Amino acid sequence: MNISYCFASAKGDILIDEAVLDRKFSTGPSRFHEFLTLRDFFDCVKGLLVANEGAAIRGMLSQVLDRPVKIDEIEGIVIRYEKYGTLYQVCSVHAAIGDSLARICVTVALADVPQQILEQEYALLEQFREDSNLGYLPRVYRKDWAEASRAGQSEKFLVVFSEWFEGYDEWHFQSHEGVTKAFVWDMRNGYRYLSEEQTFDLICQASRILTLYYDVETGRRIMPWHHGAGDFVVNVSETGLDVKLITVRGYEPINCPGGEKDPLRSLCIFCLETLTRMRIDKWEGMEESTWADPFVVEAAMKGFIQGLKAKETEHALEGLSVAQVIEELRSFPEDRMKSVIKEGFVDLEGYKSPDYVLISWNLERHMSQIRDALWKLTG
Repeated sequence: MNISYCFASAKGDILIDEAVLDRKFSTGPSRFHEFLTLRDFFDCVKGLLVANEGAAIRGMLSQVLDRPVKIDEIEGIVIRYEKYGTLYQVCSVHAAIGDSLARICVTVALADVPQQILEQEYALLEQFREDSNLGYLPRVYRKDWAEASRAGQSEKFLVVFSEWFEGYDEWHFQSHEGVTKAFVWDMRNGYRYLSEEQTFDLICQASRILTLYYDVETGRRIMPWHHGAGDFVVNVSETGLDVKLITVRGYEPINCPGGEKDPLRSLCIFCLETLTRMRIDKWEGMEESTWADPFVVEAAMKGFIQGLKAKETEHALEGLSVAQVIEELRSFPEDRMKSVIKEGFVDLEGYKSPDYVLISWNLERHMSQIRDALWKLTG
C-alpha cells in the first residue's frame, strides 16, 4: 500500500519532497514547533493508520463505505495537510479502494488546552449522533494519541478521525462590490464569491441548523462557534446551497437573569446571540474581526423562525408557539437586549476582545436592525 504526503492548494495538490519534509513543522503563521519536523508530524498520522496491520484505517473506511474493507483492497493513501488554525492542525486522508475514493478528516491538537477542547468536541459529536441524528454534524470514527520524538525530546498529539463532508468548503465574509458576500475557499473549482442572495441563503441555513440543535427544555445550545474558525461549510451546486456544521465545542444552557428557568426568555436570548454572532468573522479566518451587512440579520432571523416552525411541527417547543416567541422578542426591553448582546462576547480577555469591541461600535445600529427584522415577520 503506497502512502504519500502532500499540501492542499487551490491549484491542486502539492507533493512534498524529502527536503521539505525535513523542515521545521509549522504550527501557525510564522510559528514553528520547537524541535519536530514536518516528517515527524506526517509519520505520526501515518503510524496511527497502519498500526496493527492497518486496523484503524480498515475500520474507518468500512464506516465510510458502509461495508467491510480488507487491507489488500486499499490501493493507496494520500495524507493531505489542509490547514492550521488557532487550535488545531487539520489534514485529510484519501484512500483509493478500487473504483471508490474515500476521505476522512484528521484533526490534531498539540497543546494541553486544545487537546482538552478536542476531547470535549469528540464526546459531544458522539452524543449528538446518538441523541439527534439530524445529519448536519460529522460522524466521529475514533480518537488516538500519537507521540513523536527527536533529539531526546518528545511531543504527544491527540488525533481525532471524523467524517469529511465531501464537496463542502470553508468560507468567510468579504466586502465585494460594496456588499458583504461569502468568499468560498473551493480547492476544486477555485476560490469565488457567492452572490448576495446565495450568502443570504447560507446564513439562513446556518441559523436554522443552530435552532434545530437548540434544546428548548434545558436551554442548551451549541456554543461557542465562530465564522473565523470556519465552523460552517457550504456546498454549492446547480440545485442550490447546502450547509453543514463541522464541530461542537460546547453545549451549555442559556443563563437567564437570576438563574431562573424560563424557556421563552431563554429562546429570546438564544435568538439575539445567533443574530449577532452571524455577523462576525475574522479576515481570512485568522486576522482582525469583521462585521457583515444588515441583511445577515434578516437571513439569520429567517433561519431561526424556520427552525422554530420545524420544532413546533414536531411538538418540541415545550408548549410554546412560534407566535409567542416573536411577540416576546418584539417586547424585549431595550436595556436587556443591549446587555444580552454585549455579555455574550465577554471572554477571558474581559471587555477587550476584538469581537466585543466590534459589537460595542455597532450596537445601536445592530439593535435597530434586529427590530426591523422582527417587524418584517408575518404570521
